[in-house]
Amino acid sequence: MKDIEVLRKEIEETDKKIAELFKKRMETAKGVALYKKEHSMPVFIKSREEELINKNLSSLSSPELEKYYLPFIKNTIELSKAYQEDILGDLSTDNAEKTVHLNEHSYKITIKKGALQKCGEIFDLNRKILILTDENVPEIYSKTVKKQCKEGYIFKIRGGEKSKNLNSLKEICRFLVNNGFTRNDAIVAVGGGVVGDIAGFAASIYMRGIDFYNIPTTVLSQVDSAVGGKTAVNFSGVKNILGSFHQPKAVIIDTDTLKTLNRRQIANGLSESVKMGITLDSALFDLLTDKDYMKNLDEIIKKSIEAKIHIVELDEKESGLRKVLNFGHTLGHGFEITSKGRLLHGEAVALGMIYMTEGDVKEELLSALNNIGLPAKPNFKKEDVLNAVIHDKKAKNGGIDCIVCKSKGSYEVRNMSIKELEKIL
Repeated sequence: MKDIEVLRKEIEETDKKIAELFKKRMETAKGVALYKKEHSMPVFIKSREEELINKNLSSLSSPELEKYYLPFIKNTIELSKAYQEDILGDLSTDNAEKTVHLNEHSYKITIKKGALQKCGEIFDLNRKILILTDENVPEIYSKTVKKQCKEGYIFKIRGGEKSKNLNSLKEICRFLVNNGFTRNDAIVAVGGGVVGDIAGFAASIYMRGIDFYNIPTTVLSQVDSAVGGKTAVNFSGVKNILGSFHQPKAVIIDTDTLKTLNRRQIANGLSESVKMGITLDSALFDLLTDKDYMKNLDEIIKKSIEAKIHIVELDEKESGLRKVLNFGHTLGHGFEITSKGRLLHGEAVALGMIYMTEGDVKEELLSALNNIGLPAKPNFKKEDVLNAVIHDKKAKNGGIDCIVCKSKGSYEVRNMSIKELEKIL
């Protein structure tokens, strides 16, 4: 048997060779990306990937190591794809492609007008696909996706937050079972945040996890819930209390789908952009204070997505930094539940942000909310709001971690007791 120091030296030399080969592989992947850009070819070709994996497994000639090598080569391919997509995004004149880099896998977000018409080139739809939507989403969107599927099924749920429950989840899972969906099939969400949340949750639990794609069609879902992999349903009167982290395989942001939204729905979504602008990106916040902010809508959506990607990449499972995305949500959820449907989610968050700003920035926030058309004064009983907040899933150590903003572009995490929140209200 070799001496331990000799074995360690061999590992070091092997790791050095792996690093050199990794560099060579990524340089070659860059060349492939440039070629694909010039010839308008897609980055993702599933059959080519499967062929490559099978060839490598046969070359390995060690059955006992296959189960260890398989995740290694798959992760290497994912890293190469992410690198290619970054290069293609950098070369793009409208910078329409963003990649979310996570520990387990990376995925692409395509931000482009008309991208819905080409979802078959961006998603792997060459299998059985459940297209989940709701009755409020224009039917043409789900039908456009179905036309590009090898075998597509459209499943509609009722519109609105009330449909994000266990009964809807059971019906979706029953449909998957009855139509013979396997672990190799996928779900595509076409709609707002409710559709994306419940579709992602269903995908995360069906057969212990199947692929999930997201096509958000509202401002709220495009700037917020489409990025990050948080999926959930409401239960026992508590919002998003049952859920999981299940990242999508890819996301399409087609701003053409926003043309059917009224101004209230647009303002509702932009509340989340205000949240990210005032805490993370003052340039984004300034766009929202422009009197003619609608002319900046595409740029606002892109900047909002960039801000959220940055946070999600650093804190995928909300263990620390990602808490900033809860700015306005602790009291906001209380306002939303108490309103019993009178307030939209973004409107409730807007109210929640007001109570968590201090100093001069509060006036800037109120000005932005007024400019967009979001509410700035609640009309609820303090006790009812607090009772809803007590059930908030962020409660710990007898208090609730709240995000407080004291100056534009910054924030702090402050653990507050219910008495402190009562005093603020």
